Amino acid sequence: MRRFFVLQPLFRAIVIIILSESFNVQMMDIGQLRVLLIRTGVEEGLSAPISFEPIAHQIYALPHGSHGEIAVETLLDTAVDFILNLEEREVAAFGLQPDPVTSTCGLEDGCYQGPKIRQ
Repeated sequence: MRRFFVLQPLFRAIVIIILSESFNVQMMDIGQLRVLLIRTGVEEGLSAPISFEPIAHQIYALPHGSHGEIAVETLLDTAVDFILNLEEREVAAFGLQPDPVTSTCGLEDGCYQGPKIRQ
């Protein structure tokens, strides 16, 4: 069953970091938090390299030394939408991974039927 718990290549390739100075517990719209969107450089298994070009108009800053190639500062809403679009691109290229039909064969009524926990 463990073979179906896969860390997708996309989630090795990009990271969102919430900037502590932008966090405020009284903020009503968490999507307005400023975050860093960072390319890790690990892009094996992706259908194409990651580019920040689609969100270029929503970038507030380029962290010192990144020149936009590695990290950008943007809003959490923008970062999440960007990653969801990348995920759609990957699914369009490779299909759902792992295959949902194959990966749920051991399930019955939504419950894992592995080693029995209850008698």
